[in-house]
Amino acid sequence: MKSYAFLRHTSESLELPEKWKLSEDEVVAKLRHAISVRAGNESGQLVITARGLDHQTAVNIINELCNFQASQEIWGSENGGALRKEHVTVVQPAK
Repeated sequence: MKSYAFLRHTSESLELPEKWKLSEDEVVAKLRHAISVRAGNESGQLVITARGLDHQTAVNIINELCNFQASQEIWGSENGGALRKEHVTVVQPAK
């Protein structure tokens, strides 16, 4: 979720370069620094936090990242087994 493609999509979707008066690469760098992703309490769950941004911007960024992730076709395997499509669901949107 902190890949260049994900952060660039979020930057473009929310028009952050225009709002922040920064280049796209500068926005991606700022997002990469502000966002952290860690494992949640349950298997496969991720917890995403944003620091150093105003509350509403952080909410918009986290929700956009999650929605983009959920829209992607992602394949993975368990313990080196056969690849299978993984389903991503947003359990709780940022508020």
